[in-house]
Amino acid sequence: MLLSLLLAASVSAAPAPSESFAVVIGNNVSPVLARRSLQYADDDAVKYFEVFKGFMPVDHVRLLTRPDADTARLFPAAAALASAPTRAAVDEALAELARATKAARGGGKHTQAYVVFAGHGDVDQGRGFLELEDGVLSGDALETALERLEADEVHVILDSCNSFFVLSPRKPGGRHFATPKDAALHLSERLPNVGLLVSTSAEAEVYEWSQFQSGIFSHAVRSALTGAADADGDGRVSYAEIAAFIDTATRSVANPNFRPQIFARGPRGDDSSALVDLDAHTGPLVDADAPDPLRLTVRDAQGVRWFDLHAEAGLRTRLRLPPSLQDAASLERTGAGGEVRRFELRGGAHASLSDLASSAEGAVPRGVADSLSALYQTPYGPAAFAEWKARTTAGGEQEPAYIGLSKTDLDRMHILLSQPASRDRAARRSGRTILMLSGGIGLVGAGIGAAQVWQSHGTADWAGPAIFGAMGLAFITTGLLATGPSEWESEALAFDEAVAQGHWQGAVARADLFIERRAQSNLAGMRAVQWMGSLVSVAAGATYLGLAFLMPSVESGMFQIAGGILLATGLATLPVWPWAAPAISPEDDLLNVWREERKLTTNGPRPTIGLVPLPGGAALTVASTF
Repeated sequence: MLLSLLLAASVSAAPAPSESFAVVIGNNVSPVLARRSLQYADDDAVKYFEVFKGFMPVDHVRLLTRPDADTARLFPAAAALASAPTRAAVDEALAELARATKAARGGGKHTQAYVVFAGHGDVDQGRGFLELEDGVLSGDALETALERLEADEVHVILDSCNSFFVLSPRKPGGRHFATPKDAALHLSERLPNVGLLVSTSAEAEVYEWSQFQSGIFSHAVRSALTGAADADGDGRVSYAEIAAFIDTATRSVANPNFRPQIFARGPRGDDSSALVDLDAHTGPLVDADAPDPLRLTVRDAQGVRWFDLHAEAGLRTRLRLPPSLQDAASLERTGAGGEVRRFELRGGAHASLSDLASSAEGAVPRGVADSLSALYQTPYGPAAFAEWKARTTAGGEQEPAYIGLSKTDLDRMHILLSQPASRDRAARRSGRTILMLSGGIGLVGAGIGAAQVWQSHGTADWAGPAIFGAMGLAFITTGLLATGPSEWESEALAFDEAVAQGHWQGAVARADLFIERRAQSNLAGMRAVQWMGSLVSVAAGATYLGLAFLMPSVESGMFQIAGGILLATGLATLPVWPWAAPAISPEDDLLNVWREERKLTTNGPRPTIGLVPLPGGAALTVASTF
């Protein structure tokens, strides 16, 4: 009896069987944004497809890409299974994914769904979208599809410009940036079971490298999924580990444009949750332990580069390779001096690097001008993961992350700040400041002189001298304040100093908040003045009407007319009415210029036609974004 109870308890405590599904999308072309076509988004999609085949049955992975001729020759089996990345095909694939996860979960299985995209993207009215072959997949459409997935965990991997904003819209008002805290709150409230791993670049480029035949971010993600990112050796690659792995792999690249900014957040806000369970892998396993730092590159039989890693000394590294690499793959180990030793993998489900046949290849050729040769220079392992965690946890990172800002935003903000700062600087250095001070001194002197004259004549009325003195002091105070830098000048100076120190994203974000604060302050001041003027007008009108009842009929008519006009004007200009909104201040104008979004449509750019008068005739103009 006791034995049967123990057996029942052990069975009930056993975890539910797991089942995984994936939709992988890769698109090289840009029908909406008209950007240059990518070279390797189709290769990225095929490689993701092969990687996921090691974690789930092949019929659980849907591949949507149009392989070009080179990709089709390199990966003929995957190319034969691929469908075009059209909007209809993507909608159908996501609907099929929803049905599969629902059926698996209904069968008592723990389900995981993966949605992967590589290609172009951007932001329209604060919300990101992804470009497909014949249009776009909007953030709203993707979010709706994710909400329909009845999976225990959904993992979304996006490699595109502005991909962060596909599932985490910018704040109301068109703010150009967000912070990880913003995204954490947004995802927790709306998509709690969704984990997000994205490259957050806001530039109009998806960075690819011909040496990888892949996007830099996607290559790093796939390298991490082999198990190279498993710093604690628990057989799981967590969101935190994969973010640390990519950060470490790209840290030594001097050009910041080539270093992808990573946003990684696990389902339910748990960054320690696993993106993949390595124990579920069914492909070849290679033990690559070494007492020294281990720099490895994995290639297939055609020489295509699949994975890279640089493990810390003594780290137990177990690489899970795609099933397609089992029969023919090579592992290139690069020494500290640049020498390369190649190890051949020829069949077998489990191998050790030390047991594989090897040959020396000489030094790795590196172009001096190649900015990406520094990738994977820093070893990754427990020490690198701990150092990354210390920098990125609360209080460990001096400059907060600001996601969604590009160098174009930096240039625009510099121009916008310099205009009012130059205006205030010119006004301060002009003769107006001297006139204000001299005028104030003159008014104070006139008040003192008038007081002395009136006193000598025995006049007791001090109202006139007091008014002169108050006006003079106001002029002097204004003149003294004008001698120092204005708020705009101070902000422009702080902006330039932060940019010079390399904190340009923080500088743009703080300047954005400064302009917003100035606009709100001016709006509040204008509203206060408008309320005061309206109420004074109402009070004056009511007073006039009241006096009209106390006056003879001959004189009351004028008071009634004046009172009625004042009362009607005051009531009509109250700020509660839509037509009585305060006028746009210069700060509001500046904020609108800064935050104005490009109007993108799924039908492409819409030209604006205009007629410009010229001496002796006119010119027809066509303007648009191409």
